Amino acid sequence: MGEDCFLRECAGMSLERTEENRRLASSSGALASISSMINGDRALKIEKQLAQLLDIEVDELRDYLAGNVRTSSTRRTGFRFVRGTHGGHYVRDREGTDIRPAGVSVR
Repeated sequence: MGEDCFLRECAGMSLERTEENRRLASSSGALASISSMINGDRALKIEKQLAQLLDIEVDELRDYLAGNVRTSSTRRTGFRFVRGTHGGHYVRDREGTDIRPAGVSVR
């Protein structure tokens, strides 16, 4: 009796934990992001349709969506790129005109 109850209790706990993990994963969007991915052919079709709608080339659309936009040096962006000996980083600067790429941290 003791071993049988122990096994049922353990099975119940693992089932509860599995359900909890599923609930947490779906609430955090982990499962949603995996299941909602589109394939490459569909993405290419969407790019072509958007480019046609906007009367631009697909490469221009891709550059815009990636944030590869060049502005005039007089337009203030609020960021300045500071070079160091082995690279550089972006800092906040009211007079700054550098464009900080998406995902790059600021010091």
